[in-house]
Amino acid sequence: MSTPKISINIVTYNGLKYLPHCLSSIKNQTFGDYQVLIIDNNSQDESLDFIQQNYPEFKILENKENLGFARAHNLGIDQNESEYILCLNQDIILEPNFLEEVIDFLDTNPKVGSVTSKLYFWDFKNQQKTNQIDSLGLKISKTFKISDISQGELDQNESNQPREIFGVSGAAPIYRRQALESIKLDGQYFDEDFFMYKEDVDLAFRLHFAGWQAFMISNAKAYHDRSLKSDANLVQNRQQRSAFGNYYSYRNHLFVLLKNVDLTTFCLYFPYIIGYEIAKLGYLIIFERKTLPAIIDFFKNFAKVWKKRKIIQKTAKIKQIRCWIK
Repeated sequence: MSTPKISINIVTYNGLKYLPHCLSSIKNQTFGDYQVLIIDNNSQDESLDFIQQNYPEFKILENKENLGFARAHNLGIDQNESEYILCLNQDIILEPNFLEEVIDFLDTNPKVGSVTSKLYFWDFKNQQKTNQIDSLGLKISKTFKISDISQGELDQNESNQPREIFGVSGAAPIYRRQALESIKLDGQYFDEDFFMYKEDVDLAFRLHFAGWQAFMISNAKAYHDRSLKSDANLVQNRQQRSAFGNYYSYRNHLFVLLKNVDLTTFCLYFPYIIGYEIAKLGYLIIFERKTLPAIIDFFKNFAKVWKKRKIIQKTAKIKQIRCWIK
């Protein structure tokens, strides 16, 4: 079989309620040179039965345990040599011209390593698409909180021109394989030490350091049933997330800082970063003590993360990211 232009890799975990919508939106694409690979993290519902009965042409890679987002996608990326990879969440639906738009842009812009569409909220409960923005890419604040551009805002359609951004969200990112190969570290694209949460942020930093551009393509559209919003009230957001999720989110945020923020930038924004970290730590001590062992885990992994940092800094074509800090 010939290598497809793009591989659509979907990590699934008990996602049966989403799969009929997600997979149908893939089948309706106007661009047909793709392969679908389902990487299942040991789902206990009937997800695999549904896929096998309704989409037998889609390949399935069954894991015997939940390997997390990063490792599962790394396994998927290694399954073929497609020019582009779409790492798709199971709770996403695509507009029919999604693949056509992003591939046309990537084909004509060889310096672009990653792209995202306009990503809107999908009101799954009422089965309605909305014009409320979920993500237009990733942005960096002075505190080094990484969040989604324009999340929660209504789309005003101010411009349909592609927009350069710092990086792309992990909900429906499209990567150029050449870009991923250029930042591969210890045989990994996504850093598997992250397991889940912030691995897309870490990858955005590494692609930036390697000199690859990221863009938001406004003519491509998709919809996401995101239950947690990065720009929502922090306390409310953390209360809605599982203890497991809070643990990895906090620990991996510290990983991102240690691994990717150069010393000059850290010193320049020190008051903002430290103020934010102290406030967050105070919240954990008072309201969320179950997350505090993540700090111990961070220091246990300090040497390993620092080693990766040194490799990244040594090989970086672009040494800092201050132009993206707002």
